[in-house]
Amino acid sequence: MNSVKPTQDERWGGNLPVFLRIRGLVLAGNGDQFFDRVSQRIGRLFQYNEGGFGNLDYTGSVIETETLQRFKFRRDYAASALHDQISNHFSSTFIRSEVQHRLENDPECAEAKRAKELAESLLRRPALPGRMGKVSLPDVKTLREKEERTRPARLQRHYSDVFLERLEVVEAIFRILPREKEATNLLRRDIQRFLVEAGINLDLAGDPPEFRMLDEPLLQTEVIDELLPRLAKRHPDRAREFLECYHRVISGTGLDLVFSEAFKTLEEIARKETGNPSFTFEERTVAKHFPRFHPAIQSTLVKVAAQRGDEAGHGRRSPDAHEIRYLLFAICNMALLILDYPRD
Repeated sequence: MNSVKPTQDERWGGNLPVFLRIRGLVLAGNGDQFFDRVSQRIGRLFQYNEGGFGNLDYTGSVIETETLQRFKFRRDYAASALHDQISNHFSSTFIRSEVQHRLENDPECAEAKRAKELAESLLRRPALPGRMGKVSLPDVKTLREKEERTRPARLQRHYSDVFLERLEVVEAIFRILPREKEATNLLRRDIQRFLVEAGINLDLAGDPPEFRMLDEPLLQTEVIDELLPRLAKRHPDRAREFLECYHRVISGTGLDLVFSEAFKTLEEIARKETGNPSFTFEERTVAKHFPRFHPAIQSTLVKVAAQRGDEAGHGRRSPDAHEIRYLLFAICNMALLILDYPRD
């Protein structure tokens, strides 16, 4: 997934849409889980009017305008409350249904359907007296095989489109929230938590908040600048190894090895800090050496370790390039946790 720095464009009202800021979206993480969390959280925002809105019907119409009707507000809808419509709009079930509808009506699928319908129509047509010759039928089998062969890629494309459209709706809601309200900060905090929990390589930044890739400057300021000076004092060799991994990410070279090498460095840090030269990030070992960590943190350490990409040693493929930045964030944060762990 490649990112484009946000720019102002008066033609877009100063708010460049998500699909123009984030190009070539390759999804990683649990999108269904993320949007189910968002569905509940933004539904709550409107159900209890945490944003201090006036007329909620009017607010629904404003959101429809702001999103270029990606969210369509219906005053005559059976579940007329805005929070019901918002919750439904973000639910993973509704999103999957919309993606399936787009898939079944895209050009490839439509072409195969038309060919099948035409073939069936020609076969049902009675023979005309005095007419000879064969009727040319469309090659339904070829078209159907093509449609089935391209289905996974088309499904991914439609899901990516819907994913970005839902992010656009989230941003529109932030734009209409009163800036001075605590509701904005709380909503941003919760959505950031949902992104991290679901393993989605995005963050919320700016005022009003907008979705951005977890890119190198953020990695530099939020993790590397904090971790490396502390690490250099206690484990200088490990600090150099992390720095080399970071430079690989910046230069875009050797990304297939970044996660594997960075995790090996993390293991060496854990071995030095625990005094166990054979330490590995297995559930029992982590619980033994880091009992004060919350169970969720212990589980995260183990799960990240399970994704290591050393095929020869662990039988797993290396992470894709678009996952490397997120995983390096996770590894650096794990190193900070280990360095901060109380040993008294």
